[in-house]
Amino acid sequence: MKSRKNYERDMAASITATACQVYLHYMSFLKEQIQIVEKRIDEITEKIDVQIEVVKNLKLETRSLEIVKENRYDEYKKEIVKENEKQMEEFITTSKIMNEEP
Repeated sequence: MKSRKNYERDMAASITATACQVYLHYMSFLKEQIQIVEKRIDEITEKIDVQIEVVKNLKLETRSLEIVKENRYDEYKKEIVKENEKQMEEFITTSKIMNEEP
């Protein structure tokens, strides 16, 4: 907006045709630069979106692995409890047999 006001003011002040041409070329250059920057922003935004998806997938995979780890640990604990119970039963059975012998 400010540039347009400056342009209109300069036109009203009877600037030369060369100055107007320079100004118009500069405006064109700025528009091109803006388009280049906007394109770059779009490219970077797309890369960010891809990385966000990668992070989401990795978090999901990590959580899945944690669940598998927890389940395996729970199974391990159950097996240990079963093994301990079996050993206790064997000990009790052996103790009974030894106590029954005269």
